[in-house]
Amino acid sequence: MNNEMKQLISEKIKNFRMPRYNELPNMGLYLEQTTKYINMFLEPLGCIEITPSMVSNYVKKDVIPNPIKKLYYADHIVYIIFVSFAKNLLTIENIGHLIEMQRASYTLPVAYDYFCNELENMLFYNFGLKDS
Repeated sequence: MNNEMKQLISEKIKNFRMPRYNELPNMGLYLEQTTKYINMFLEPLGCIEITPSMVSNYVKKDVIPNPIKKLYYADHIVYIIFVSFAKNLLTIENIGHLIEMQRASYTLPVAYDYFCNELENMLFYNFGLKDS
């Protein structure tokens, strides 16, 4: 990556912050609203865009829970965000195993907030915005 491109991305990353669990909407969003909400936060990364069909596939493959009366809540949003990142490195089957491990180890709010912290730390470090 050349320096000019890295600098442009660094400017977007500088203000990047994932919403923490207690900041997520928990009143129930329809599928289209859910994807728009998630994409609003992921847009600065420029490489991940969640579509309604992707979410439907995750539900069909039992990677994320079924919506409740066609509505997605905070827990759903967390799983969709995690899967959107993990699918670039792992198979859907392996992601399902990781989610099972998470459920046995930590509550979803704790695991998700930890994920957000580490994601931000990694991005800031890789773009020279944080020492360590």
